[in-house]
Amino acid sequence: ETAAKSLGGATWAAIWRCAGILGLDPSPYSLRELVAMVGFRRHEAWDHTASVIAAVYQTACAEEGRILYPEQFHPGFVPVGDAAETGSPGDRVLPVGTVPQDMVFGMMRKAFTDECV
Repeated sequence: ETAAKSLGGATWAAIWRCAGILGLDPSPYSLRELVAMVGFRRHEAWDHTASVIAAVYQTACAEEGRILYPEQFHPGFVPVGDAAETGSPGDRVLPVGTVPQDMVFGMMRKAFTDECV
């Protein structure tokens, strides 16, 4: 009975955690639906974050002729359709999702100090 009680508590904790992240009433949704929605929310947040990082890089730190795209900063990006087959957009310098974190932090440090300007 203790294990069942513990599992029930963990399940409700997961439900409320998902509801908090999503900002909604969880009652009409299953835990599976809530978990999926949280995954999509986090992916969308990374879409935005990767775009901002790429824009800062391009405006403040890009070397001549070197272009980094938002999907290169996105840890969950998976190319689909033509992009998966052709490697579009453009001629990438680094494979998708593989810009090292120390490079991102270094770029941000340079962008917000006088090193890049």
